[in-house]
Amino acid sequence: MLLNILQVTEKHRTKLIFGGGIILGLIIGLIFAWGIMPVQWHDASPGHLHPVYQQYYITAVAKEYLATGDIEMAKHDLGLDLPKKSNPWLEHPETLQAAFSEAAQDPVNGPAVKALANAMGIQLTAGEEASSSKKGISVGSALGFLLIIFALLAALFYLITRLRKGKPRAEGFEGMGSAAGYGTVIEEAPAEVAEEGASLGSYATTYTFGDDFFDPSFSIEKGSDFLGECGIGISETIGAGSPKKVTALEAWLFDKSDIRTVTTVLASDYAFDDEALSAKLAAKGDIKRIKPGLEFELETTALKVLVHIKEVEYAEEDDYPPHSIFKRVTAELHTLEKTTPSAPAE
Repeated sequence: MLLNILQVTEKHRTKLIFGGGIILGLIIGLIFAWGIMPVQWHDASPGHLHPVYQQYYITAVAKEYLATGDIEMAKHDLGLDLPKKSNPWLEHPETLQAAFSEAAQDPVNGPAVKALANAMGIQLTAGEEASSSKKGISVGSALGFLLIIFALLAALFYLITRLRKGKPRAEGFEGMGSAAGYGTVIEEAPAEVAEEGASLGSYATTYTFGDDFFDPSFSIEKGSDFLGECGIGISETIGAGSPKKVTALEAWLFDKSDIRTVTTVLASDYAFDDEALSAKLAAKGDIKRIKPGLEFELETTALKVLVHIKEVEYAEEDDYPPHSIFKRVTAELHTLEKTTPSAPAE
């Protein structure tokens, strides 16, 4: 099955879709904006043209001026009788000077351009100075492309970071906000765990108040074979504002052999006793009142996870009921391969 080959859990599929959507949206947006519906200019003045085409335009007006001698018509053709904001040449006279100076470098039509510039009182500059504006536009375009590339790379980096979240680390950490997977590997499983079956790894992780991205996950593997994944994360919050006021966590187990995720909600005293909130949490899975020493099992077709809550500490917040917000929760997850796999649940 494709899901088994890719070894992507249900949680990771959501992250994959989110990250892929960012990249796909950028690509579609660029195609739509540049190819399907590019910007259409209306009532533009000659000063809005690309510098190369500004030179062509000025040359044409200069040739007409030599033929007619009508300076007012030349100014009209150059858009110099428009409102100031309608023509960049009026807002920034140096751009008009640079365009004339560049056009005057033409060995064939240069004299006509110089004659028009003289009639309009435009001081021509040297060749290197005249080309400076064109170089600036090229640099601006290059910066625009770089910004697009950086946006795509940032989206790709976010996607890869989220997908790698499930890999446990040999040395864990605890504390404030990190989206990466974290936890401490327990080198030797307790004796009671060893009696249950073949151990596939044990992990400890701690939630602390303020860690709004708490969602560690651990890959369950046997040699090079991926069997599933387990973890613990935020299930429910109360109130508003930052940091989140977490009132329930959830422990989960994913087994690739039957493509399902088993979840147990760990509710605070407040959440467990509140009928409406408890009913809401019960819809996510089995619900238990969290307390130090609590032990329970998550079981699927071929896997079992023994969860042991080692520590529960509540935060004291004046605006919230007692025992409603977690300050610190430490849990151990012991993963086992069942000796006799059960039939997949219907």
